[in-house]
Amino acid sequence: MRSVFSDWTEDDVKKYYSRINKTIPKNKFNIKDDKLFTENKKSKYGANRVEIDNVEFDSKRESERYLELKKLEKLGIIKELRLQVEFELQPKFVLERTNY
Repeated sequence: MRSVFSDWTEDDVKKYYSRINKTIPKNKFNIKDDKLFTENKKSKYGANRVEIDNVEFDSKRESERYLELKKLEKLGIIKELRLQVEFELQPKFVLERTNY
């Protein structure tokens, strides 16, 4: 379950749906520790989340690739395996006195 209405009470949700003139979806909300949660929807492509080495992956295939890369690192074929590394696609530049 994921928290969508993190600080909302059940009454808050009822008021919200009343205000937008819609009916509350049945069996879509759960209350846990006085917080409202929605049920997890199935992902668009049917992928299941997987956790390996305290890292959560969006799909089984992504987690399998991670394990392949870990093996290659262990064998010394690759070095310094990092996840979700930020990089710059296009550096800033000036063209005809205009900054891009």
